[in-house]
Amino acid sequence: MRLVVLFSFLLQSCLLHSQDYIDLFSAQYQNTNDNRYKNESYSTKVQELAVNITLPVKVSEKVALISGFSYDNTKLNYKEAQGKIDLQGYTFRTGVNIKHNEKLSGTYVVIPKWAIGIKEKGKSNFQLGGAAIWKYKKSEHFKYVLGLYYNEEFFGPFTTPLFGFYYKKGKLEADVMLPAITDVNYAIAKKSTLGFHFRSIAKSYNLATGLINNTNEYIVQSSNEPSLYIGKKLFKNIILKAHIGHSIGRSYRIYNSDEKMKLGLSAFRIGDKRTKLNNDFNNGFFFKLNMAY
Repeated sequence: MRLVVLFSFLLQSCLLHSQDYIDLFSAQYQNTNDNRYKNESYSTKVQELAVNITLPVKVSEKVALISGFSYDNTKLNYKEAQGKIDLQGYTFRTGVNIKHNEKLSGTYVVIPKWAIGIKEKGKSNFQLGGAAIWKYKKSEHFKYVLGLYYNEEFFGPFTTPLFGFYYKKGKLEADVMLPAITDVNYAIAKKSTLGFHFRSIAKSYNLATGLINNTNEYIVQSSNEPSLYIGKKLFKNIILKAHIGHSIGRSYRIYNSDEKMKLGLSAFRIGDKRTKLNNDFNNGFFFKLNMAY
């Protein structure tokens, strides 16, 4: 078993954050400097765009229906593919939030996704996942969060427990959902914050037949991304954040579609005998803009 980088834009949606409020709309753009492939002179930039929409509907004092949509797009150059690869994900969410009692609430979500590296007749790009999150209010300022996440990735089934907390008091706010997301920020002025953000991601996409060899292939995008940011409230409900960070353990690895692991369990790969078909490139700095409403 080896360490595996976790998650995707699925767990970055506000549905699975620890915070009490919901971002109805958010968008982010991320770009990097040139990243050189290891032991080669060839390099690439990585551009990412993501959009998230959430639509909650209150049914009663204890029940709310939740639906949403996310789109993510990643572009980079591949020497083995002799050009640019364009990866796209279309994710839908539907579920319910239930207030079980005064202290305990639960969110239960089904997450279908279409992950597309290329549209090709006869090739399935569909993935199906889901999550359950329970939040326990310990005090006015603090609550615990526990959960479970599952998704059918192209590299095999993946599941992990989730645990974290949410804390907000005075100028300090901490939103932690391990092992996927951490955000800690401090208000330096009435409408400005300084913060630390971390996300750990893994997404898989089908690729065109014969992109590397004359076979069916998929690509796995993995990265740990710590960053520092400054946030600014522009209007009453619009927040803009500017990040600078450096990736850790970043890779975009291509595998034959017939090669899968038996199970991805939290931070481990079980029964992973796959052979990657391409070279990795180095880690590097990234710059990100994020807007939320």
